[in-house]
Amino acid sequence: MNKHKLIPSLNGLRAISILLVIFGHYGILNDTLRKFYPLQILENGSLGVNVFFAISGFLITTLLIEEEKKTGTISLKSFYKRRTLRIFPAYYFMLLVYFILQRYNLIFLSGNSWLTALTYTKYFNHSLDIYSEHLWSLSVEEHFYLCWPFIFYYFPSRKTFVLLFFIILVPFLRIFGNVRGIPYFEIDSITIFQRADSLLLGCLLALHYDKFCLFFNKLFKSIKFPLLFIFLMLTLIQYLAVALQLTKWHFYFTVPLLGPSGTITILLILMLIVYSINCTGWWYTFLNSRIMDYIGRLSYSLYLWQQIIIFGSLKFVPERPYSLLVIFLVANVSYYFIERPFLALKNKYNNPPLQKSLQECPAQ
Repeated sequence: MNKHKLIPSLNGLRAISILLVIFGHYGILNDTLRKFYPLQILENGSLGVNVFFAISGFLITTLLIEEEKKTGTISLKSFYKRRTLRIFPAYYFMLLVYFILQRYNLIFLSGNSWLTALTYTKYFNHSLDIYSEHLWSLSVEEHFYLCWPFIFYYFPSRKTFVLLFFIILVPFLRIFGNVRGIPYFEIDSITIFQRADSLLLGCLLALHYDKFCLFFNKLFKSIKFPLLFIFLMLTLIQYLAVALQLTKWHFYFTVPLLGPSGTITILLILMLIVYSINCTGWWYTFLNSRIMDYIGRLSYSLYLWQQIIIFGSLKFVPERPYSLLVIFLVANVSYYFIERPFLALKNKYNNPPLQKSLQECPAQ
């Protein structure tokens, strides 16, 4: 693989992630198709969110590693300038549109809902309204961005230890939150306390990519169809999560390890990332095709706007399937008129372009 290329396939994986979220909200399967269990993965928005989280942890950490290699250190100031220019403009533009819609009585967000939306703390009261409910996941990412670069900078020799500590801790928090019946708005399954391990395992993948690659490569060589294996395993553990829901195993096995947010699921996501970056053949071609790259680039704007268009019941938004076209239309406006100008400005604070310096790992 050309070492001067950007890391391949990540935009394609982002595209799959946002499509899972949209399909999950949209409900693309009818009752008959939904009975065929493997197809239910197409509506698994929670799985899509965790793919996003793992990619974010992996890519952010890879960028920090590249910066450290080139300059001997990392600039926290530049990091937060880049994150601000990447996240804030499209986000607050959406909230501005929400404010205008509320002024005309087309939607309503309470004062508490506005407060958590404006301050990236939405996961503490995400269920107050349907229009901003989805912003919980961005709150999780923003809080991750607040913590991880400082750990990377101030504890350079302890990064792996810190990651492993919290990766092991989070499943126990999931058990504790469910068994102890903690009030819904404290550390439920939507908060960073129960979702951080997907981001942190992505970080661990970046820090020890060669070791992960070596391990997964041995596994891929022993499996005739690695992609089919990953898909079947994801399907199987989702089925087990449902099957065990009413048993004594639910709290102590299903909650921490299975389901869309379980540790085993996240490890399979890491396997998918490694395979997607390094595989050859139709899957690599598909993920890096123009259409998947296009959807991946739009993924942030698609994420921001799909909620109000699918659930907003706005009189001027047509019924589906046309509402799907409206989602892409609005996302294009957001991307080309809001995101891209600020992305160009963000490049002023960028490191030298990220190169594909990760060890190649033939996956077949």
